[in-house]
Amino acid sequence: MKRLFARLLFKYLLPLLLLGGLWLNWDLPQTANFDTLRQGFHLLVDVAEEVQVVDYIHNLPVAVEQLPDHLKNAVIAIEDHRFRYHPGFDPVAIAAALWDHLVEDRPLRGASTLTQQVAKNLFVNPQQTLTRKLREGLLALKLEWHYDKQQILEMYLNHAYFGRRAYGVEAAARRYFGKRATQVNLYESALLAASLQAPGRLNLHANPQGAHSRARLVLRQMHRYGLIDQTAWEQALVTGVQPGNRRFRDIDYQYFRDWIIPRLRERLGDYRGQRLRVITTLDSELQIYGELALRERVGPGTDHPNVQGALLALSPDGAVRAMVGGTGYGLGQGRSTFNRTVQARRQLGSTFKPVVYLEALRRGYQPQDPILDAPLAGRGDWPRNHDRRYRGMVTLEQALAESLNGATVELMRQLTPTAVAELAGRLGLEVPLEPELDLALGTQEGSLLELVSAYTTVARGGTAVEPYGIIGILDSAGHVLYWRTPPAPRRVVEIPVALKLTHILAMALEEGTGRQAGFGHPAAGKTGTTQQNRDAWFVGYSAHLISGVWMGRDDQGPMTGISGGGLPALAWEHFMRNAHYGLGLPHRPLEAVRDSGGPGTAVPDS
Repeated sequence: MKRLFARLLFKYLLPLLLLGGLWLNWDLPQTANFDTLRQGFHLLVDVAEEVQVVDYIHNLPVAVEQLPDHLKNAVIAIEDHRFRYHPGFDPVAIAAALWDHLVEDRPLRGASTLTQQVAKNLFVNPQQTLTRKLREGLLALKLEWHYDKQQILEMYLNHAYFGRRAYGVEAAARRYFGKRATQVNLYESALLAASLQAPGRLNLHANPQGAHSRARLVLRQMHRYGLIDQTAWEQALVTGVQPGNRRFRDIDYQYFRDWIIPRLRERLGDYRGQRLRVITTLDSELQIYGELALRERVGPGTDHPNVQGALLALSPDGAVRAMVGGTGYGLGQGRSTFNRTVQARRQLGSTFKPVVYLEALRRGYQPQDPILDAPLAGRGDWPRNHDRRYRGMVTLEQALAESLNGATVELMRQLTPTAVAELAGRLGLEVPLEPELDLALGTQEGSLLELVSAYTTVARGGTAVEPYGIIGILDSAGHVLYWRTPPAPRRVVEIPVALKLTHILAMALEEGTGRQAGFGHPAAGKTGTTQQNRDAWFVGYSAHLISGVWMGRDDQGPMTGISGGGLPALAWEHFMRNAHYGLGLPHRPLEAVRDSGGPGTAVPDS
């Protein structure tokens, strides 16, 4: 009998299991993709006659080593107490679930380990089917093969849904307690873990009584499995919730969404009737920093309620990391759906001047070469400097750092407007067909996206970028429908030429008109203000980010007390300081930025 059983096992059952496993594994997502897929801001879209965004997931990742042990242990105790020992799936729990489903005819549910939940959250179609559970198990094995338990736990904690639009423990801690996930106490950790079973029904806001009841169950489970002692259990019940004193903002992704949708249509093809996951370049933390930097200075509730603004940040490869298209999306005072980062075309003012100096450096001029700062012969007192004084003979770097109009127009005359206009076009700025000398002063119009893109080309050593917001598109099973491939590099100017301009713009930030924008990291930038202060700009970069701020009125009216070196420079400094110190970005010299990669450079296996 034993011999017959062994023969059947090896001749029929094992081959069938092997073939079944190969079939289920045939089109599973590659584990090499996980590092990229679990990051970023995800849009969930339905494809019908129109592409409709139905949900969004913004990740505020936190390293698992920074989280308190009681938070990690609370989740493990209630969700998967054998997590640290199983190979990715729990055979005992699966057997019980299969018995209930096949024998007792109950819905297939439960038995998922944390590793399987990571697989489900990131890739697998959420329908409760036997095939899905088997695929989920295979994908969990892949995860366990490629990552250690700490990394898998980090993936789970950063991606799990806790209700009330809170994805990940950082977003949940901010939402429910007004503090960071690194600061939650034991009882708060139990409340967060309690919501995981039914995030919409057991979160603290929707059902306080149910949430507290299950939190007490979490504490009992932690004690049962030896993760806390009796004293800690009792003290947690006494301590309860200790709300923080911080009010965290929700991310306003809608300007970015409106910009993404037309590009999404270009990439989709015919996928009508499907729900897709779009992995974008937006960084939730940077987006929040951008909104705070802008909306604390202009718009409703500020000293400039009738002034609008925009902020845009790119990584060195052109990925859009933050996009704030106005002081508020929607209807009402200070709100609109008009995206001023891409739709508004405004005079660029002195932020255009670096193009003139870049053309001069490209032709062999040096930063220390002299140029005359004076009215143009035969043009009266035109052009006038902002302080109505002329400096006479100055160096090129002094002229740009101090934003001298007379010297810049004289340099434009020597170079010819046509040559400067052609270079501006290669940088991505639209220019008049018949450029005149006043082009040097930024009289032409452009968008913030164009302008920041042009500065990005300089920042990365003269190689042009194409701003992008979509990294990849996945179907509901995690299959890659589209993944961005970086375009072939297009050089606009040589590296030494771009570096010389960067050094001058660094001087402008340290000693010139952009002094208020310094934030403690190596940086370069330029102010811009148009006639009667109708537009005020600051654009600059570090080795990590290139960003720009615009302020103005939608009716093109003049502003009072706002110039490029004032509020825009301060808003830029606020954003860049938060971005660098909040994300822990290291000090790097400006020369290190060129040809840096971005979130869309990793192409997954398929």
